[in-house]
Amino acid sequence: YMSASDPQLPGHGPVSSSLDPESPPSAAGERQALLPRTRARPFYADCLLVMTARQLWLLIFCLFLVHLFVSKQFSAWGSMVEESLLADVVYVFVLLVSLILAWLASAQLKSATHPCSFVLLLVWFFFVTTSAWHSMLKICVIHGLDTTCWHSSACPEPKLEGFGGFIACWAWVPLGLLRCIWGTWWRPWWFVLSVLPRACIGRGPLWEGIPWWQWRELLVGGTLMPSSIIFVAWLLFFERSGSTVSLAHIGLFASLGVFVAAIPFYLTTEPMLEFWGFVARPPKELVHAVAWRHEAPRLSVEEWLALFVMFWWLCRLAYIAASLRLEEWNARQQVEEGLRYALEHPFRAELESGFGLDSGGSGTPSGASLLQRTGGLLHRTWSGVVGTASLQTSTEKRKRVREACREWRGNDDALPSSLSLKVRRTQVLEESMNALYGKTVSELLAPSMSVKFVGEMGVDAGGLSRDWFESVARALAEGADDVRGSSLLAYGPDQTLVPRPVPASGSNKETQAKFRALLSVGRFLGLAIYREQPVPLSFSLVAYKYILGVPVGMADVQRLDPDFFRGRVEAVLKKGGLKELEEALGEPLHFTSAPTELSPEPVELKPGGASIAVTDENKTEYVQLLCEAYLCGGIRREIQCLLRGFWDVLPQELLKRCQVTPRELSLLVSGIRNLDVEDWFGFSRCDDHAVARWFWEIVRDFNEEQRCMLLHFATGSSRLPLGGFAELQPTFCVTVSHGSEDRLPVAHTCSNQLVLQPYTSKEQLREKLLLAMESAESFELV
Repeated sequence: YMSASDPQLPGHGPVSSSLDPESPPSAAGERQALLPRTRARPFYADCLLVMTARQLWLLIFCLFLVHLFVSKQFSAWGSMVEESLLADVVYVFVLLVSLILAWLASAQLKSATHPCSFVLLLVWFFFVTTSAWHSMLKICVIHGLDTTCWHSSACPEPKLEGFGGFIACWAWVPLGLLRCIWGTWWRPWWFVLSVLPRACIGRGPLWEGIPWWQWRELLVGGTLMPSSIIFVAWLLFFERSGSTVSLAHIGLFASLGVFVAAIPFYLTTEPMLEFWGFVARPPKELVHAVAWRHEAPRLSVEEWLALFVMFWWLCRLAYIAASLRLEEWNARQQVEEGLRYALEHPFRAELESGFGLDSGGSGTPSGASLLQRTGGLLHRTWSGVVGTASLQTSTEKRKRVREACREWRGNDDALPSSLSLKVRRTQVLEESMNALYGKTVSELLAPSMSVKFVGEMGVDAGGLSRDWFESVARALAEGADDVRGSSLLAYGPDQTLVPRPVPASGSNKETQAKFRALLSVGRFLGLAIYREQPVPLSFSLVAYKYILGVPVGMADVQRLDPDFFRGRVEAVLKKGGLKELEEALGEPLHFTSAPTELSPEPVELKPGGASIAVTDENKTEYVQLLCEAYLCGGIRREIQCLLRGFWDVLPQELLKRCQVTPRELSLLVSGIRNLDVEDWFGFSRCDDHAVARWFWEIVRDFNEEQRCMLLHFATGSSRLPLGGFAELQPTFCVTVSHGSEDRLPVAHTCSNQLVLQPYTSKEQLREKLLLAMESAESFELV
């Protein structure tokens, strides 16, 4: 985070280091407090958004009811509502259910072999078809539609009451309803093929001369026509692909079509037409009175109030549309400013206090020194890790982070309601990075998300989003093992992902594109946590400490690269080690960095470092600068861009408020996988010792989250290769040392080895193991 005194881009910035006097201070008290994402709105905006659109329309409907009561039309409108509910809801529902049951009964009749079963199914088929026919006649009677008897002289009027009327309903035909149903299907084609062409050449009316009931058929049928076309196209596609169409598929499409058609159908019933007439009359009267009659509008009090509420609603819509457009217009400029700041302020890792000082003469912190440094943690968390019930799970942390993000984002209608992404699968990485870069933070944190793959049929109900997260993550990891590759990420010494250095030899346009893509990668990781979509990407614990602003310790350096730690850190810090190292190198040691695969050229650790020799007096400073440069040297701007993107979605201060630890953040990114304990045990090497047997018994008792945390503790990653434990290299190994039972378990992540102490009981092993897994400082150095 930036200093509170820095005027640029408040709220985000680098994690500073005490080693860099020019970097912003990193003390928690000097960082800016987390501010709400929504900017301060003017007073009129708060007035416009004080009520939601649903509340405003509910207010208009209440004014409509008041108008009916004042004009003494409430009882007549109530009768229309009663008739509409009975005919258009109850009997329509009975009709649909009866038709479905009749369809199922007819299918069963074809496969019935026993005579009794056939007779029962036949009776049942007659009953449900009679129910459907009876419902259609009831709808005709209530709405006053035409009904015709097969012999008009024998039954002039339909008598549908009682069981006799139910059976005798076959004597009448619901002719009026059948005409309406048929008109709903063919009216759109009549309008498109006859009315529109004649109106275009001046041979027929377009609006005048067409009764309302035909317009209603056109409106309802117009919603059914696209559904029918899609259904036919879907059937043809299935036939060509050789797939079989099941009754469930047909029923699903039919249900969707009925649901879509039901919306205009119920919005145009007689009671709703009265309401729409009340809504339309005030603005119509206002225009006529002012523009033509030049007099005051003749409106009642409730109509004036309704007019005011409608004007309020329109102003609210205009403000929301303008706010969203303005935020979209400013989004890229804000991101560009953030990118420029990240490039101008390269990242520097923050080292823990006393880094390299407590060597005890051997270059390695002792177990006692380590326990003293984490004594407060031991005291605070001992009772919590003894029982698993009191441990807060990563699921609870994820929920807590998501709720905090929603609170930080705000929840008004002036913010986007959905995040929509449209990409091609063949260019999923490039197009996804460009899309994420151009999105506003409010849109990234929208309540819902939908993904569309170009050229593919499919509606995102959650599956396409999961596919997108998985595809982008795999594309990011592709090519990471090539040292000279061009991928955005590369593998570090511990085989976890780090940003790949952006070559300075490329053009400025290509370089800027790489940095923009790295910022988008950070946004992608934050979005994966927010959307609860674990991705198959493995980052080191050091990277998660960067995100959380947690100081890096010597244990992190050793986990990252044990060879570097032994040859360049431990060798310098131990007593007499500096002289031995210089004799081995054949030259004095100076303040220059150690070369790596990604940064092969050494650089000065401080100004004039190439001419400053390392001595016993300044070797602690040398080790601090050397380790800091080894952790992020050569990729400082790359790390800063990735962090900037991550903090755009999940600010560092928000994660700290949710008390997320680096190990928990790793689980939030990579997720919890179902680890087969027997498979784990079968592809592992372990000592023939009682403590090792206790260990596997404890692992079998662990829940899935604890097993993932154990895997991350021992191997540095909570995810396995595609082949599972069989492809885990090196093979997982459990050994029992001859140390003290007071020490915690030791993990060698580079060799996937877990070293247990000779504990005296299974419960003691469980307590020590849980404590080591939960503590960020629990990796002892050997």
